[in-house]
Amino acid sequence: SFNRGINAAYFERLANVELLNQPAATLDNAFVAIDTEIGRFSSSALPLTQWDHRVDRESKHPGARAFEKLVADQYLGEIVRNLITDLMDERLLFALRADARTISTEYSFHTAYMAPIIESEEAAAAILENEFGMATSEADRQIVRALCEIVANRSALLAGAMLAALVQKTRTGDGAPPAVALSGVLFDVNQKLASDAVNTMQSLLAHKSSAVEVRFQRRGSEGLGAAINAA
Repeated sequence: SFNRGINAAYFERLANVELLNQPAATLDNAFVAIDTEIGRFSSSALPLTQWDHRVDRESKHPGARAFEKLVADQYLGEIVRNLITDLMDERLLFALRADARTISTEYSFHTAYMAPIIESEEAAAAILENEFGMATSEADRQIVRALCEIVANRSALLAGAMLAALVQKTRTGDGAPPAVALSGVLFDVNQKLASDAVNTMQSLLAHKSSAVEVRFQRRGSEGLGAAINAA
């Protein structure tokens, strides 16, 4: 589930779950859904930058939910906003006319802006003018589009790697192809990010697994839980 936060579940053989004290007779071919709380994952291998550290430090939960802050809808736009304001401080953006008050407000640059900005220079100009009062040059628009694309691409790569790891962890043994169910506002507002995440997962699994069946849940159906849909 990719929303303002993220989470994932996978199916584990009941026999592998030590905390569940079940009679041996019930363990054959039995599975249980495991809630990973993947947003809380942290590792020195995560590609953290100075802007990630700033977003973390100024968040409601500093020092926690490191993976979520690299992938989730709540944070991607804020990472881009910090990149933009730093370039403004260096006088590398918006030399024509820049009212910095709105763009300087935390979380004012919504993740939903990123997809249309990446898609077209016209959309980039309109969003920056209408939402932030920025008169833009062609160079300004190209830079902001590149920043959005870099942050979105990193999110897709990390999301895809996470999905591939969970598919590898799930082994039903019945010969059926693995199934992944995806949902969340992040993929609703950025379909290319969703596609790139799935492509990354498929690429990482190309030599390790059969083709993965991917299902996108309808908007509003997240309450079912992605694990239930995958089942």
